[in-house]
Amino acid sequence: FPFLVRPGFPETRKATVAMMEVSVSNYLADAWLAGRYEIEKVFITDIPARLEMIKRGKVDMACLPEPIASMGQLAGLEKRVFENKDDFYPDVMLFTAGAAAAKREAIAAFHRAVDRAVADIRANPALARDVLVERLRLDPRVRDLMVLPDYRPTRLPSREYLAKVSAWIQGLQGKPVALDWARYLLDVSR
Repeated sequence: FPFLVRPGFPETRKATVAMMEVSVSNYLADAWLAGRYEIEKVFITDIPARLEMIKRGKVDMACLPEPIASMGQLAGLEKRVFENKDDFYPDVMLFTAGAAAAKREAIAAFHRAVDRAVADIRANPALARDVLVERLRLDPRVRDLMVLPDYRPTRLPSREYLAKVSAWIQGLQGKPVALDWARYLLDVSR
């Protein structure tokens, strides 16, 4: 998730940053910007509204997913990309206990499909860009501007990473987060 910066943003210590409240964008703002800026968080759930706010200069920065971030770059906004020092991204696919029990085979098939797509993209990195531009009917100039993740096969995050994210959630909520992850894991044989 890149950050877009409004034109004329003076590199000051303070920055207003548009993001969702409980989200990947909030986590990344804390992980990547907190040491650089004193962040004033502006919670805007709607992604197109966040893009409009940054275009109009109502906020200093906005955390937006691709290809939206690159569309903003085409519109003249500065796109900043930060190195992910973790081996994981803070995105996750969750299924309810009922769905996990009732739809075990469908979930296993979904995992296999994701893993096949990852293998295809790793074999031909241009594939993801081409599909995004074609299916979303994007301006073709966005194709080579997009900063896409290092796609990985489905896997569980490490205990260390889960502890890091849990500590962040605890900091937001102001109360301990006790997660018994082993209880919720679905062992889906591929």
